[in-house]
Amino acid sequence: MREITRTEAVARRLAAHHLTAPLSGEGAVERALPLGVQDSPPGMGEAALFCRVGDLPPGWVEEAVASGTLCRCWSFRGAPYLFPAAQRGLFLGALCAQEGEEWIYAYPGFAPVAARLGLGADRLLPLLCRAAEELPAPVTGKAELDRQLADRMAPRLPAWVREGWEGPSLYGPDQRLGEAAISFLLRACALQGHLVLGPRQGRSPLFWPGDWGRERLAPTDPALSGEPGRRELARRFLALYGPATEGEFATFLGCCPRQGRRLWALAEEVGEPVTFLGHRALALAEGDCPSAPRGVQLLPPYDPYLYGGRRWLCEEGLAGQLWKTVGNPGALLRDGVAVGWWRGKTSGRNWSVQLMGSPLSPGEREAAVAWLERYAAFRDLRLKAVAWPE
Repeated sequence: MREITRTEAVARRLAAHHLTAPLSGEGAVERALPLGVQDSPPGMGEAALFCRVGDLPPGWVEEAVASGTLCRCWSFRGAPYLFPAAQRGLFLGALCAQEGEEWIYAYPGFAPVAARLGLGADRLLPLLCRAAEELPAPVTGKAELDRQLADRMAPRLPAWVREGWEGPSLYGPDQRLGEAAISFLLRACALQGHLVLGPRQGRSPLFWPGDWGRERLAPTDPALSGEPGRRELARRFLALYGPATEGEFATFLGCCPRQGRRLWALAEEVGEPVTFLGHRALALAEGDCPSAPRGVQLLPPYDPYLYGGRRWLCEEGLAGQLWKTVGNPGALLRDGVAVGWWRGKTSGRNWSVQLMGSPLSPGEREAAVAWLERYAAFRDLRLKAVAWPE
């Protein structure tokens, strides 16, 4: 069984994430997003694209979402993702639960709501999908969407359910129990194609229901529907995040163990068994290993390169600084491995940055400043000051 070293894994991941050389030209954004990019907190998807696409103009992402070239929708782990709209079969349909499987994001939070109502997802989800299809226009704001859908569903519920539906939520004082049920099931509704997120209205999400969204999105690629789409999902995961285990795959998807096992069987068809860090894993049987990376790079907060890399993509002792419950910093890489982190602070259009972690040589500082200046200009800011680690 082939053994993959940490150096090889870093080199392969850096190349697979297109961080060794910026992409450009027609199709650059699509090539930069083999597994999409999480767009939460707002703007993080655009920041990740900035690192991969050399000629990305500011504001392009929202324009692409508005035109239907890019789709923004809940996907892996129930998080909002950006991905090529034509590939919805891979990013949405491939994640749909099958018989005996729990829907992504719905559990465990939905279980006490279902118990209080006396109705499970098998009864409520079809009604929710129907209500989403009937919304006459886009809706701004998640709370407003929950409210409108709850109002539409209420008359279709059994009489013995309606009192609880209109009663107080288990999760917040300003929410009805029915709105809580919808909140947990909306991801499942979106994965089935009944709802997508449109361009943002300020920092508020805009929701495109039913035909309103479908008529504005690029046609779906039939080659990524059904089983081929699920197999391609497994292949792309191994390309970007291999060597990996079944548990790591299920965690990335955010799915229940049963669904994870079903989809991992496809990964076993396209990958090869390897050993990595003393454990069995799967990786793609690829060609020659890319050259080991050299030099420093900065990545914005929540960049997908770092996903799942707590054990081996950072220097010892840094994981707690890089992976927070909320408010992750940006990362400072040396030779592809995180050796520090950075945070920025704005005042008007001025932007000050503090770097922490490993001290940098004069040449490394110069490279870091060059990236920070480009990123500041991309965000229409001026880099005012940089504080360096000692």
